[in-house]
Amino acid sequence: MNETERTETRSLRIMTWMVTLAAILLAGFALKTARMVFLPLAVTLLIVSLVYPVKQWFDRQLPEKIRFVGIALTMALIVIVLWGFISAIWFCMSEVAQGIAEYSDRFVLYWESIVRWLAWHRIPVEEDILQTQGVLEAFAAMLGSFVASLWKLFGVFILILFLVLLILIELDSWNEKYRKAFDNKKTVSVAEIFATISYKMRRFLLIRTVVSALSGILVGVWLWILGIDFALLWGVMTFLLNYIPYVGSIVAVFPPTIVALSQKGADWGFLVLLSLTIIDQVMGNYVDPVLEGKTLVLSPSVILFSIIFWTWVWGVAGTLLAVPLTIALAAVCGHIPSLQFIAVLVSRNRARRGRGS
Repeated sequence: MNETERTETRSLRIMTWMVTLAAILLAGFALKTARMVFLPLAVTLLIVSLVYPVKQWFDRQLPEKIRFVGIALTMALIVIVLWGFISAIWFCMSEVAQGIAEYSDRFVLYWESIVRWLAWHRIPVEEDILQTQGVLEAFAAMLGSFVASLWKLFGVFILILFLVLLILIELDSWNEKYRKAFDNKKTVSVAEIFATISYKMRRFLLIRTVVSALSGILVGVWLWILGIDFALLWGVMTFLLNYIPYVGSIVAVFPPTIVALSQKGADWGFLVLLSLTIIDQVMGNYVDPVLEGKTLVLSPSVILFSIIFWTWVWGVAGTLLAVPLTIALAAVCGHIPSLQFIAVLVSRNRARRGRGS
């Protein structure tokens, strides 16, 4: 290959990456603009991919004439699980709201002592930071925005359940239509993609649930031993936030640290910060990789980028759905020969190709 051919090849690669980046940004803007349409659809497809094997199991156990009971039991299971998560989030929000009222006076006193210490050592700070009331109001506003975002998500809860019900009822007939409309090779390819996404979603959520539960129990019990207020709340909050890989576990460290700081002073605050960081590091660097194995094949940088991207697109809902959506997209790319390079690039294991790696 001469110099001219190498230059043309390099230019073609640069142009390909630029077109790919432009396509991602355009897709992001489209998804962001039409979020009220695409967000329920994305949540619906993810739920269907998770519960379809459950529906199939019920179908095998029940006579054909009463298989509608299997769909009803599957929908009941979905409602129970989602209601459990909603109840846990609501418990955390109510406890935090109570805690703000209870700890406001302590926080004001401690914040003022920090401001005096900064002034004594002539450390420059922003004027807004010196206003204690402004800090509390900013935190309350952030909490209110978070609750409002969740409430918008819950507002489409009935629509999502209705869509899931319709898809579960018609999914088997869709498979039959695919067999008639396409040749066997294409039908198998579609079935394989759906099966891969379903398997990876179930494995990811199962492992994240186990890791999140272990982290929540350790944090809750340890803070209870230390005598930190709202130990149960911090355990539940750690459990929920750990569903967001890397970012969630870091965020979960700070609220109990602030409470320990206000409740027992700087030494206890540092102890809580250090101990929770150790728990996070042990779970993230030792327990999590052992349990995950080859399930979560996305690289850490891709996970962080996906969280930023989907949060920009769909807000809080995008943060929660970022990793499952990225896993699904990687699985799709892994089954399409012309897009397998994307699956390889986002994979933790560079040598693997295909099968959604």
